[in-house]
Amino acid sequence: MIQNPRYIPVLLIGAIVLLLLTTLHMSGGKAPEVLAPIDQWSNPSRYDGQEETQPDFQHDEPPDSEHDMPPDVQNTQQGVQYDTQHDAQYDEPHGSTPAAAPAFDKPIPDDKNHDKRPTFTDMALKYNSDKVTTHNYGFLYEKYLAQFRDESVKMIELGLGCGMPNGTGASYLIWTTYFPKLQINIVEYDEPCGSAWAAKNPEAVIFYGNQSSVPFLHHVGVEVTSDTRLVDIIVDEGGHTMDQQTASLRELWSYLRPGGVYFAENLQTSFVDDDGGDSTRTSLGKKTFIRWIHELVDDMTSSPQGIPAKNAWSSEIASIDCMAEMCVLTKKDKNAR
Repeated sequence: MIQNPRYIPVLLIGAIVLLLLTTLHMSGGKAPEVLAPIDQWSNPSRYDGQEETQPDFQHDEPPDSEHDMPPDVQNTQQGVQYDTQHDAQYDEPHGSTPAAAPAFDKPIPDDKNHDKRPTFTDMALKYNSDKVTTHNYGFLYEKYLAQFRDESVKMIELGLGCGMPNGTGASYLIWTTYFPKLQINIVEYDEPCGSAWAAKNPEAVIFYGNQSSVPFLHHVGVEVTSDTRLVDIIVDEGGHTMDQQTASLRELWSYLRPGGVYFAENLQTSFVDDDGGDSTRTSLGKKTFIRWIHELVDDMTSSPQGIPAKNAWSSEIASIDCMAEMCVLTKKDKNAR
């Protein structure tokens, strides 16, 4: 028992020192964790991938800028940014191949090339056709041609391309490549040009004449359907005048099969005076091709109201789909309303 109270503080200090020495010995000479300095904000040199605890500013006014933040917070933000970049750079050994992006199980929506074959646009670019170089017709061609691609197709195309900068017969190469089973009939006004081209392509069937002539177009339709089979696809990229475009659609429509499609190109000429168009858009007396298309749409949409159509044959039209400089008319299937 200690008789003199003066020695009690000395004994307590000695006990504390002894306890510290014992603890240091057991921890290998390092200061125990409870005594180590805790400063998460001032030492951001290592980022271990875990989420760091940020100071809570929720109940305080937010700092106006980075310079208004406490120094420790600035250091933390900079440290995380640096170390994240550092880890991204050195996680993989040099020369390793990055992981490939996950493959899609299904085609991307609206992808026109599900079967991996060249598209219409691919082929038109290959053969330098103005359908896609000057115009953007691939948008509608790809939309409507795919349904026919693997069928036996009978086709009429107005215009061989004589005198065109892209060369004669560019479209012919597209069609014969796109459709493996194709019977194509071409209407061309320039007989010398067409004959020279036909000598190199003897398998092609060409009719020479002016497409504004109804008797001539009737002759073409009768000859092409002499086997009693109607036409699947008609493409008008021939003469650009109003007489030529309107006569071709009206006369050849009767030779198009139900479910067939009619492509009318170069409709910008409805606004070219030299082609019979109306550049001012105010000469209502001029019946341009585009105004006729509008009239056909009126017939289609007004007929359910019992309003007589201006064009009786408009009842055979299933749809009219237009884009810049081009429209596509689809013929109703049999027994369709």
